[in-house]
Order: sequence, then structure tokens, then C-alpha cells
Amino acid sequence: MRKLWYFISIVVGLTSCYYPDIQRDQVVVLGHGGSGFVTLNNHLPPNSEASIRRSIEIQGADGIEVDVQLTSDNQIVLYHDDLLESSTNESGYISNRSLKELGGIQYSGKGTALTGKHSIWSLAELVEYLNGFDAAYWISLNIQPQEEVEDQDYDTILVESLIQEISKYKHPERVFIESPELDHLEIGVNHSGPNLKWMWVIDINESNVTELRDIGAHGFVTHFLDEDEASVELARSYDLDIVFYGLKIRQDFPRALDLQPDVVQTDNVPMTLSYLEQ
Repeated sequence: MRKLWYFISIVVGLTSCYYPDIQRDQVVVLGHGGSGFVTLNNHLPPNSEASIRRSIEIQGADGIEVDVQLTSDNQIVLYHDDLLESSTNESGYISNRSLKELGGIQYSGKGTALTGKHSIWSLAELVEYLNGFDAAYWISLNIQPQEEVEDQDYDTILVESLIQEISKYKHPERVFIESPELDHLEIGVNHSGPNLKWMWVIDINESNVTELRDIGAHGFVTHFLDEDEASVELARSYDLDIVFYGLKIRQDFPRALDLQPDVVQTDNVPMTLSYLEQ
């Protein structure tokens, strides 16, 4: 189904200049991993300081989506993949390294043309950076499940560590914490104040809406191609927030923005903004 939509959207995109009926102030635009994942036009590793700075200071995003994992000393760092070897010259899991050890590791690019040197950044460093602005930027923290951790208290430690660190941010009302695991959300709802928004990474349907509401979470993070007007309206009817991810190429933006989500996570902030400023 996704392949069919991409074929149709490319044809439409080549023959028209359609702009969605949605205004700039109606949707929050977040840079995916900062300024997006590495492409021919983006040579900065996702979740790095440089990528986040580019999204905020140069591209004009409303905020950023970053991936978070727990270190061996219960600190939070920004990193996407399961293993260090996917993006660095080190090997092993984030969960087996301390914050100090991880701070000395740099991204390698693994065949991509990275620009400059980039270390793994911590959530504490991100919060300190954003607190330096007068503007109130949005943060979406995407919990990356660490399946290798066998500690039965891991979920609670992870969520409590997240809450403790993000509580230092000056604008907690602009924080989403997202996870594919309902356990994370339930712990978060029960342990945090009313400002943080706990979001389930899953498609929208009646069953998922019921489960989400039962634990008191706040909305969905879902791929825009998995949703339509009916599923969006279902979430809206229960006053649940809707976050779309997966926006990468020009043909994605009209389809996603037409459904009028509350938030989009995009690998191309400037192009997203161009559709909202017509």
C-alpha cells in the first residue's frame, strides 16, 4: 500500500503544486534527530549537537525529536541504534557504558560523508542548550527499547531518569515522551506531573485508543502513511494528540499535512515549512 501511494504521489507531485489547507501556527514542526538522518544533503549524524543546532538555529524548526537510551550509570544519552558499531568505531550496547565513557566516543559515519567531529550528546546537555534560549522549543524524546537489559527494574529506572533530567527544562509543557512500550507510558503517567505528554508509538485504531485512554496517556506517534481521515478523526474525538513521522521527500508533505496532525517529525525542516508558509 505504501509503494502504491508513493507511485501516485510522485506522479501528482510532478504535475501539480498542491499546498495543504493548514496554517503555520496549526502544526508543530520537529526536526527528526535534529536536522534529519544522514543523506546526500545532510552530513551531520542524527542526535548530535551539530544536527540539533542546525535544526534550531538555521532551519527554523519548532523543536527536535531525539532518541534516548539509558547508560550503565542510569544517565540518559541521545542515540538511535541498538549497537555502537552501527554509527561509531566502538562496539557494544549503550547500556554497558557509563556516561563518561560514552562522552569520549565519536560518530564515524560508517561510509557516509560526515562533516566534522561529533560526540554522543547527553539529555542533560540538550536541556542546558535549549534553556539558553528565550524561545520555548519543543522536545520529543523517543525511548529506544534496550532489549539486552535483563534488570526487572529497568523500565522504572529508565522512565524515572528521564523525568528527573527533563524536569530541569524550563518548558515541560512542550515535552513529548514517546515509546512503543505501554509499560513506559504507564510508569510515566504515574510518576510525572501533568505537563509531560506521554505518547504511544503505534497506529491509531479503536483498540489502541481504548488501551491508551485506560492508562491516561496523551496521544499517538504514527507513520503518516498508516493513517487516514477516519483514524485521525477517531483520535480527535477523544482529544488525543497526533504526531506523524516518516516525512522525508517532497511527495510526503501534502499527504501528511492534509490530515492536519498536531505535530510532524521531518527529515527536511525547510521543505516542511515551505508547505506551511504559502
